[in-house]
Amino acid sequence: MNTRKIFGNTVLVLGLLTTGASFAEDTGTTSTATPEQKASYGKEVRAKMANMTPEQREAFRAEMKAKMDKMTPEQRAEMREKMHDKMEQHNHADKAERMEHRAERMEHHMERPGK
Repeated sequence: MNTRKIFGNTVLVLGLLTTGASFAEDTGTTSTATPEQKASYGKEVRAKMANMTPEQREAFRAEMKAKMDKMTPEQRAEMREKMHDKMEQHNHADKAERMEHRAERMEHHMERPGK
């Protein structure tokens, strides 16, 4: 009976280890974009698509799907990285613009005479 318990526990531990390892392998597809970056990119795409006719939208979607279907996983990862870089550049430009606007408001506030 003791050997059965040892054998059973060994099988259980090995099963848990292999299951855990199989779940841990698939970490390469997680997005590193922040929610703000995702929202910014989404706004950009929606703005572009808002000016399209329904036929143009459908053609755009079909073209993007065809491109993604032809890509290897490495190419998809590269494309995601490029999109991520584009979002970062866009966010940095927005941040610089906001900071400039804030500085102008502060200067204007400083120029006002006190009450």
